Amino acid sequence: MTVMVEALVRATTDAEGKISDLCFGVIEWPYADLEPKQVMLVQHGIKESEDDPMFLIALMDDDESMFEVAFSANERIRNFVATSISKEGKVSITRLPSLYDDLSAEGRKIRNYEVPARVFKKSTDAIIALCNSEHASYN
Repeated sequence: MTVMVEALVRATTDAEGKISDLCFGVIEWPYADLEPKQVMLVQHGIKESEDDPMFLIALMDDDESMFEVAFSANERIRNFVATSISKEGKVSITRLPSLYDDLSAEGRKIRNYEVPARVFKKSTDAIIALCNSEHASYN
């Protein structure tokens, strides 16, 4: 099952104004007992234009569930994803507390994940990768 979620996307810059980190804060975590296993970042949607949103698709550790975040990205963010994240092979995801979480201190805790990530130029490549990882082309 795939769920579209809302997230805060934060690009951290260094002293020179270059992006040094990209973090995704998921506001309403869709699966209470699941953690992200792998992330796919898609640079362009169906139109394959610079106006397309980027997508983060998180595959969960039950190997069946996933969630998706669509976000607007300028050229600087797209370049950072293509160069840094594709080389490092990981992305930061933060699970923010939800209004519906358990009210105990443990239930309202912020959780940070460093998740293996692959970057795809277009959505069709990401779909192929979901179906058959041997034939997907990624950065």
